[in-house]
Amino acid sequence: MNASWKASLLSALLLGAGCDDAAKNEKPDEPEKPETSEAAMPAVAAALSAAPGRVRPEKESKRRPKSILLAEARELIGWRVADGFLSREQILTAALQSADGRESLKGELEKVVDEELSAHRKREAEWKYLTDADRLSRAFKALEKQGVIARERFADCRKCGVADMKLLREDLLERGQRADGYVFFTDQDADGLSESGELVLEYGSFRDDAEAAQKVGGRVEQVLKSEGLSPVAETDDEGGETYLVLSGLDWQKRRFTKAPAK
Repeated sequence: MNASWKASLLSALLLGAGCDDAAKNEKPDEPEKPETSEAAMPAVAAALSAAPGRVRPEKESKRRPKSILLAEARELIGWRVADGFLSREQILTAALQSADGRESLKGELEKVVDEELSAHRKREAEWKYLTDADRLSRAFKALEKQGVIARERFADCRKCGVADMKLLREDLLERGQRADGYVFFTDQDADGLSESGELVLEYGSFRDDAEAAQKVGGRVEQVLKSEGLSPVAETDDEGGETYLVLSGLDWQKRRFTKAPAK
């Protein structure tokens, strides 16, 4: 069967019509094809035009059980409280979102948040020593005095954080204050810190100079070590940016008390 005859037949099938006589007679030696009944044509056309692969069933709209939602929310509330950065209202909002936004669960979630905060207060009362979170805050304050803008849980991502740091520097310069570089960790890195014990610190210089950025990194590393922390310098394989990593942190972030002087 030649290519022209086959193309004509396929076109006719898709259109739901009979084969063209001219197309059938292009090759006299070819035996005449039996005519396809009109009733079968729509099925044939549909089969030929159907998209390949299986069609995914629509997502079930069945609501998740209340017990599962509360269990997941309790876990989220626990580490949000322990992380120490979000307020009571912010934690409650995040918990309600995780519970599919069910307003009917708000009262129970409020109770869980208050229970977790109360438990945190009791634990915190026993922290008569400098915690790793205290040491990091002290290091950041020391860096601020050295002209390095230092912020905890700052911006959604590294790119946004760097952009916001430049705005902060402009404000400082208007007030006659010096700012050589910056260091911060993002919202994403802070989430779950009480469980992971690992933190990535982004740093850089306000000059477009790799050497200047490394000097800022060296100052940050030195101050962190002076506070008893153990930063490790690493480099992003894709972007080439350098950053510091703090691992093995026993993250105890204060909410209700002040850190001891020493």
